[in-house]
This record gives sequence, structure tokens and C-alpha cells, in this order.
Amino acid sequence: MSKPRPMSTHLLNLAATGLLLVFGVSSLFYALMVPDQEKLDRITEAAALTGAAHLSHDGNTQSEAVSKARQVTMDGGLDVGSARIVVGHWDDKTETFMSDTNEPTNALQVTSESLSFSPAFSQIAIRFDVVNLESTSIALLGDSSPSVVEPAPL
Repeated sequence: MSKPRPMSTHLLNLAATGLLLVFGVSSLFYALMVPDQEKLDRITEAAALTGAAHLSHDGNTQSEAVSKARQVTMDGGLDVGSARIVVGHWDDKTETFMSDTNEPTNALQVTSESLSFSPAFSQIAIRFDVVNLESTSIALLGDSSPSVVEPAPL
């Protein structure tokens, strides 16, 4: 007849199983989140480039640029209120975007937020308040075509 296992062995097995479960669920969330973040980045960048293409150096087309950028975010599957679109000035020296300035308008910044594009994952994310994806892109009005700029790291 074998001896019964001590209680500490059962607790150790239970703890190990719990850790494996937490690791598995975390891996699943990450695997579902990465493609959504990449899609959000692509939509945000496309919106910024489209909006910047409709800017002019005299600044008379700001509302058209914002409208075109918003249309790209909606076509990409984002809600109307999930993207903040700001027209402003990109300073090459400091690598900063400024919306309240007397400098000429030469850039458009789009910041998009999304819980998830996957219906099942978004329901899990909403229920447990797990993750909120965000992406920011700044497109600079160029001489021939707009280009995306990267702000200096903080």
C-alpha cells in the first residue's frame, strides 16, 4: 500500500497548473492582439497620409484634409469617434508636432484607438477591461507627396 501524498504536493501541483493557465491565457491575448495592433497602425498611417495629401501650403484645405482622413479610418473599420485628427505644424529641428502655433500648417496627426477588430476578443476585452490598442501617425506635407514622420522618443 502506497503512502498518501502530503498536502504540500497537492498545493504545488495546483499552483503549477494555475501558472500554466495564466501563461496560456496571456499568450492567447497577445496572439489575438498583435494582428489587431498592426491593422490599427496601417489604418492610422493611411489616414494620416490621405489627409496630408489634401493639405495645402496656404492651409485653406484643413477641413477637407480632416474629412478625408476620417473617411479612411471609417473605411478601415474604426468607429467615427475613435480617431483624433489634428492639423498642425511639424518642426524638423525639434521633431515635434504642434497644433497651437502661428507656424504654417504642414502636417496632419491621426491618433486612433480600438479595443479589437475580432468580435470575440473585443467582448472579452470589454468584459475584463483587458486591453486598449492605440496608434499615432504624423504625415508631413511634402513638395510632391506626403510622408510619414516619426516623433523623437520621449
